[in-house]
Amino acid sequence: MRTDGSRVLPMVSLAAATAVVISWALRAHAEHLPALSASGHAVLLAAGHAHGGADVFVPPPPVSGDALANHLGLAMLAAHVMLAGIALAARLTRRWSTMDGLLGRLPFAAAVAVVAAAVAALVASVAMGSAITTDGTLEAAAVVLRYTFVLALVGSFVTGVPWRRPAVPGGAPPTPSRER
Repeated sequence: MRTDGSRVLPMVSLAAATAVVISWALRAHAEHLPALSASGHAVLLAAGHAHGGADVFVPPPPVSGDALANHLGLAMLAAHVMLAGIALAARLTRRWSTMDGLLGRLPFAAAVAVVAAAVAALVASVAMGSAITTDGTLEAAAVVLRYTFVLALVGSFVTGVPWRRPAVPGGAPPTPSRER
């Protein structure tokens, strides 16, 4: 599949904007936990033969104390994963969506929102340690899901969908392609 330069910039912009939303939501729901407790995903990451067990406190990364550095780090981590997720969502919804207008953009926005919620949970488990609880992670993922759906829907109307429909001579509407 050839990439068109005019389609890459909207995907990168959407990935960057979604990464900022993910970073903001995770930082908004983060809290430092008291000693001898850890969130479920932090315990899973810390449990092993080298660590004590479920009562081990896993401190959050030192960078989580510096808000600007933490926002930038979370956003950069999320942006890379989101770019791949947006490309996958565009590829899948291009095959399924045969309509233009709002009905053609809804599946794309929904797929991007679901990917963004999953990326938020992934970034929280990898980068936040015990600075965010499992409930906080789920709440942040729900916030990301809502905001990203609207962001992807509005962005697809402003910049277009990240795929091009082939032009058909004679003005007939394009038929969905069945490329494999």
